[in-house]
Amino acid sequence: MKRLSGHILLLSALLLFCSNPVDEPGRRSSGCTVFTSPDAPFSDPPSTASIRYIITIPDTVHTSPLFTCIINSGYRFLLPVHYADNPLQQTNGPVVRDLHITDHDGQTIQPSFTTVTVGPQTNTEMILPDDVAYPVTVTYSIDFSTFIPEDDSKSMPATFCNDTAFFFTGAHCFIIPEISLSLADLWRTPLQSEIVIHKNPVVKVFGIPGTAFSCPTLYELLFLQFSHGAPVLTCGNGGGVDFIFTNFTATPWSAGLADSTAGLFAMVLDTLSRTYGSFSHYAIDPLPYTLAVYTLWGALEGTFGFAVREPFEGTDGRFCEILAHEALHHFIGIRCGDLDDPWWKEAAAAYLGLETAVNLGQYDKESFRSRMTARFYAADSLRFRRALSDPWLRDHMFSEVLYNIAYDRGGQIMMLLDDRIRTGSGGTFTLHNAVAALCARFAGRGFSRNDFMQVCSEFGAQGVDSVFAVYVDRSDTVPTPETLMSAFNRIDSLAAW
Repeated sequence: MKRLSGHILLLSALLLFCSNPVDEPGRRSSGCTVFTSPDAPFSDPPSTASIRYIITIPDTVHTSPLFTCIINSGYRFLLPVHYADNPLQQTNGPVVRDLHITDHDGQTIQPSFTTVTVGPQTNTEMILPDDVAYPVTVTYSIDFSTFIPEDDSKSMPATFCNDTAFFFTGAHCFIIPEISLSLADLWRTPLQSEIVIHKNPVVKVFGIPGTAFSCPTLYELLFLQFSHGAPVLTCGNGGGVDFIFTNFTATPWSAGLADSTAGLFAMVLDTLSRTYGSFSHYAIDPLPYTLAVYTLWGALEGTFGFAVREPFEGTDGRFCEILAHEALHHFIGIRCGDLDDPWWKEAAAAYLGLETAVNLGQYDKESFRSRMTARFYAADSLRFRRALSDPWLRDHMFSEVLYNIAYDRGGQIMMLLDDRIRTGSGGTFTLHNAVAALCARFAGRGFSRNDFMQVCSEFGAQGVDSVFAVYVDRSDTVPTPETLMSAFNRIDSLAAW
């Protein structure tokens, strides 16, 4: 479909309805069906963004969507795939094809190309001529055959597009402005982008907040997850949103597993929303918060949902921890992020996600104690002897398989900060309160080390600077089991768990 700027569009709205509404937290609505609403006319909203994307989904799904990028300023742009704070899915060639660029007058533009390094990734840089007349329109499609399937580690959901389904993220498909070659600045510098989806109403696209919405940073844009074609496993409501689980595995769910999983996730969302706020996201026609179920060892956060591993039948405390961890990323990392502490995002979600699972009675308290008070398993490894604040970790934490520095060691530092806040406030506030305030205050941008320390202090923490000096900025110091046990017991004495 050609660009339709200034014309009336017919945008389909995908709505999730349940025959029995959810009346209380933790309960799944039965009889869920997903259907499209009647076509309703929408006008393209006035564009004030620096960049605008129109994604045209073809009726024949196996054909790549057509991407139209309308650029109002700037000369240097980065072609996908982009590094997005997680392991990278490898490719065997360029992913962008059928690239065509025209200027304000409809004249074809011939850009120049070079390569640049952005984090751990080598990207193609597209450079427009100095005298180009804006706005510039870029159209292209994605060659999904270049994505190499994951090996047995299954750390990432598969990127694919076939006759019946597709799954891809913003990092796989968007040409983005080259704001900076520094990941922190590239991700967190405020830059309004608008996204409009054109498609046939019968083609249901999940994982995004609507068919017309905006992202305030490139981080939110890159973490969008687009999916289609997977059957709906279960659905419900929690945290101010409807949600669905879609199945990208070959394993069907029993009715009992569907009910218990929907109830569990509703409980997680309701619990977190009481501190962090609603999980709803601006959109003209809101879609359900989507969890794409894959055969994974963990999960991958997204802007409006996430990919997640399969749950087990029966007790699965680890699954509740994963659900809470990824739901927290909706605020921690996606909505705001650090500028100079690359460990913060995963450490905060790791500790607070596990703590949430314990509080919900889904994870054993003694197992929690054991995990939080054990000496970091790689403390004596020279490979892991890096300061948590080392900027090198932002680019190499995953490629060098050092991420447990953030998840495990960083999670323990978060418990020490939680202890400082709870004891300093007499049990009135927790790390959840401080992190929620931080995410609200810096939504749509990044925060500094001093900002984080200041917020912790505002909620009662004392001596935060010493925690950072000893355990964050030094490579050779990890908390001892005695230090960790003392902190755990003080928190426990305040009836935290």
